This record gives sequence, C-alpha cells and structure tokens, in this order.
Amino acid sequence: MILSLAAFFGCSVLVYFVIAWAHGTPASSINRKEPDPGQVGILQVPATPLSGHFRRNVLPNFSLRSLTALDPDRLAFRFDAKAKIGGIVSLVAGAFLLSPLTAFSSFEERAQAGAILLVFHGFGGLAFTLSGLYILLNFGAVCFDRAQGQMIIRGIFGRRQLDLERIKAVQLVSGGRHLSDGEEYESFQVNLVLDDPAEPRRNLLDHHELEEMRKSACELAGFLQVPLIAQVDQNSSK
Repeated sequence: MILSLAAFFGCSVLVYFVIAWAHGTPASSINRKEPDPGQVGILQVPATPLSGHFRRNVLPNFSLRSLTALDPDRLAFRFDAKAKIGGIVSLVAGAFLLSPLTAFSSFEERAQAGAILLVFHGFGGLAFTLSGLYILLNFGAVCFDRAQGQMIIRGIFGRRQLDLERIKAVQLVSGGRHLSDGEEYESFQVNLVLDDPAEPRRNLLDHHELEEMRKSACELAGFLQVPLIAQVDQNSSK
C-alpha cells in the first residue's frame, strides 16, 4: 500500500508540474489596448452593489484563483499554484482514505468492518478525491476568449457561454459592509455591464481585497477593450 501511495503521489506531482507549465503567463505581461476613460460617461451604471437574485457570483473563492493570460487572445481566472498544491494534497488524502477499502476481498468482509469505518473511509476519501480533481482540472474556471468572442464558464456538467460583444464595461463597486466573527469589513464587486435590460449587470467577483479587485478589473477591461467604471471611495478599506 505504501508503494502504491508513493507512486500515486509521484504521478500527482508530475501532473501538477505539467499543468503549471501549461498554465500560462501573468495577465499583466501581455500588451493590450487600455480602455478609453472618455467612454465611461456614455454608460449609466448604478453605483450600488448587486444583491439577491441578481448577485450570481460567477467566481466564488476568488482568493484561490488568479487572472492568467493563456495566450494573446485568451484571459482566464484559474486556480493558482497554491490551490493546485492543495488539490494534490486532497488527492493523496483521498487515496490514503480509500486504500483500506481495497484490502477487503468480499462484501461480507466490508460489512464486518463496520458501517462507521466504511462511511469514514468511503465518503471521506471520495470527498477529498473529488475536491482535488475539481481544482486540478480547473472546473469553475472563467475564460475570456477574443478569438471565439465568448466568455466561457467551465462547469462539471458542461459549460456556459456569454458573447463578449454583450459586455459593454467592467464595473468596480463597493459590495457594502459586512460583519464576520465580530469584525466589520467592506467587500468589493467586479461586475460585467451587459446590454441586456433584463440583466444589466452580472457579478463576476466579490472579495474584500480592494487592490486585487482593482487590478483584476483594470486588466480585464483592458483585455476586453471596454471602459472600466470605478465607483469606489478612494478612502475605502483594503
């Protein structure tokens, strides 16, 4: 079993380095046209955060993802290197938890082992394995592809698309103040301004790190060649 785990871990590390090599380059390293600030005044965009039904956050766990240029025509929010290391650890933990189940040669032996043992190893190992695969295979990644003219959201059961020509601007706005563990903090949203009266804005990011959100919003607006509408107080908390 130890040799099997060692081989599995070695293969996982190899897969990680292959994925990291193909991951792309930082978004800021690609030259692109900057958005024209003069176009901002044409758009009437509410300076209020999206909430409720209209706040469908496309990218949860933003702190685990980074904006990466896959090539000159593709920009993507993907799990970063730290998240991928966590994915490998999850795969190894899943293999470790599932490995005792392979020692039973029959259903009767599994039944005698006890339901608690089977549930702990079976469901626990499966949960770790699936979470590791989710990260390493970049499910939930959002890719902006200028060649295809699409924003592509990769999901487990397929993918969703949005025509890039429908995105008229990128908005950076305060998401309001919140309370967590007795401490108050301010979140910030990056929203896509659309040409759809039924859905004028779509939430892309929601996080408390203002400078990271500002950087991502600026790079995305420059890549899409649309205005960046920054509606945050200069004295907002970071």
